[in-house]
Amino acid sequence: MSHIKVEGNQNLFRDEESFAIINKDTKALTRARMVKERIKTQDSEINTLKEEVNEMKNILLQINERLKWQEQ
Repeated sequence: MSHIKVEGNQNLFRDEESFAIINKDTKALTRARMVKERIKTQDSEINTLKEEVNEMKNILLQINERLKWQEQ
């Protein structure tokens, strides 16, 4: 399997058999994976916070209902 260097970019190569463009910049790949993992972690944390806020809201609604019932 041989690769031809893509003109104008030192990290891009074209596979002669499949004509696919291959990026050999491993540092960029590592950075992209780290960013993807960070976004995944942040999304998970945000969803956890949303669930906790909803739980607190439900608790406050229950407290409010109990207070209304006691006033009667």
